[in-house]
Amino acid sequence: MVSHSHGVSLSAVVVTHRGGALLGACLDALGPQLQPGDEIVVVASAEPGQADLTPVRGRAQVVEIGANEGYARAANRGLARAQGDGLLVLNDDTRALPGFLSAL
Repeated sequence: MVSHSHGVSLSAVVVTHRGGALLGACLDALGPQLQPGDEIVVVASAEPGQADLTPVRGRAQVVEIGANEGYARAANRGLARAQGDGLLVLNDDTRALPGFLSAL
């Protein structure tokens, strides 16, 4: 991946409503495929404190938007925070199989 002056090559935006186990499994599958300089932005489309963001454990930026505005609006909020040259948007029930990012 090509690195830009701000140091982020890929921004993976993950939209979640409830967080929890789905989010954890998504991050567990995606994380090992990221390269140094890549980032994850998790957008929680729930009232603050209503989504279980425990699985993030310092692995990602978190954007809590305070309401369920729908997937597209939540994704756009995450993309607005993204710093990467490449952009990837996922729902929290996505499982990036081994080789997923390299195939892109």
